[in-house]
Amino acid sequence: MNEVEALLGAETGGPTENTPVTRDEFARVEISRTIVLGNFADLKSFVDGRIADDAWIVIHDSQEPRAVARTLFQHLHNYLASLYSFNEQIREIVNAKTAGMAIEKRDFSPRKGESPTCEYVEKLTFLRGLRHSMQHGDYRALDFRPVEATNGFEFWEVTFDRQKFESGAVNYPRSFVQYGDAVRMARPLQYVADFHQNHFVGFTEDCIDWLNGDP
Repeated sequence: MNEVEALLGAETGGPTENTPVTRDEFARVEISRTIVLGNFADLKSFVDGRIADDAWIVIHDSQEPRAVARTLFQHLHNYLASLYSFNEQIREIVNAKTAGMAIEKRDFSPRKGESPTCEYVEKLTFLRGLRHSMQHGDYRALDFRPVEATNGFEFWEVTFDRQKFESGAVNYPRSFVQYGDAVRMARPLQYVADFHQNHFVGFTEDCIDWLNGDP
């Protein structure tokens, strides 16, 4: 099933006849999508090798790890913020093109114990929580730590601490980690890579199909 329709909870067939999608609206969606793709490319550029595998960051002994971490977390925040903006834009446009139904904010962030409307939301929920945490300047759940060293280079990785997240600044934190696998969430860069490549790209295709009236 098209995931936009899953979020709406009905097979709508796309926009109503009286609310066609304008060229400007299509352009806005494409720009937002491109920003998310660009931010993911920036994040990937920090990783030596495949980000979906080990996501190690190489630091030369002349570099300051804290400076690297600041830039890396900035790129992570940019990705999560642009992802949030893309989803909100889709929600706004889709809601304007339907009658008697809507995608609510909580459909992207279910409460504790609620079932996700689709696989995209199931994978997105953890990243929404991470974004809220970083948006409030609360980075305690994230760590940047060395893995090993060789020939004047160190390999570092980003990790996530669930206990620190649950005691941090985010309201109802357990709702954001209720679907995530603990091992996967513990390595947030790999989680982002899997989400982006296997869920975000497909969701954007579903969005375009829905807006074109061919879900």
